[in-house]
Amino acid sequence: MDYITYYRSVDLSKNTTAFHINAKQNDTLTRRLVLNFTDRGRPFCITEYDTATIYALKPDGTSVYDRCVIDEETIIYLSLIHI
Repeated sequence: MDYITYYRSVDLSKNTTAFHINAKQNDTLTRRLVLNFTDRGRPFCITEYDTATIYALKPDGTSVYDRCVIDEETIIYLSLIHI
């Protein structure tokens, strides 16, 4: 299956990082979010002890919390839920 992949860089020194990902209703397994983290522009080291969870707010106001995969210095989220 081909995914629509969104690449984002997140600077942890900033208070809030928000961005939009467009999807259609009832899409599932179609979006992939790949995140790289920095701290004041320098790469942020992710260790083997770290975990990653995504929080998303859907247009209908429903909140979503889901696990992410950590692959070396990158966090990957594959949408497993209906948008």
